[in-house]
Amino acid sequence: MKETSLIKPSMDVFLTSDAARMLEAVRRLVPKKGGRGFLLGHRRGNRVYVEAVLPSPSSAWPSLRSFYEMDAGLGRKIVGFFLIGAPATARAPLLRPFGTGKVLVEIPLPGGKKRPPAGSLIDYHDRFLFKKIRVVVERPVGRPEGKRP
Repeated sequence: MKETSLIKPSMDVFLTSDAARMLEAVRRLVPKKGGRGFLLGHRRGNRVYVEAVLPSPSSAWPSLRSFYEMDAGLGRKIVGFFLIGAPATARAPLLRPFGTGKVLVEIPLPGGKKRPPAGSLIDYHDRFLFKKIRVVVERPVGRPEGKRP
């Protein structure tokens, strides 16, 4: 049986303004070596909606058993993972069956050149891989782009 790709044309990750603020707060608090955690939300059609984030207290991903227990305890709301300023090697443990169909949002550390978040879908097509997808950040209503309160 041939596996088919989970990625759909024009698939993206939508960070609600609350989730984007949470990620920014975590980004400002993490040490220079970076941080990681979980994205909570739901999937609708070609879009993964991220409504909240759950930082990991550990510098490593949890065991498979711990991941499934945590996901069950959260009502199966884990839609993906985030990495902040982490090296590329931090991505590799996500290339497993439990990661398939979930998204990864990578955010640079504060300071230096400001880059937008990068998104990937963890997919399987003869092997586990990351496929780039777009990250859309919700802008609060009534506030011009680029303006802070």
